[in-house]
Amino acid sequence: MEKHNLDFADAPKVFRFPLRISLDTKQNYGEDRWLGLGLMDGRVVVIVFSEPKP
Repeated sequence: MEKHNLDFADAPKVFRFPLRISLDTKQNYGEDRWLGLGLMDGRVVVIVFSEPKP
């Protein structure tokens, strides 16, 4: 994230107005991985995330 001048603490901003969220099915990761496309401080960014198991 440092390479792209992004701060992990700002990641929730992407979920305020997400442009797209979709399941990453490229391979079996052993968990569901999601790709989120959205805006962070006026820039379009892609984040990869998973949801914690209950």
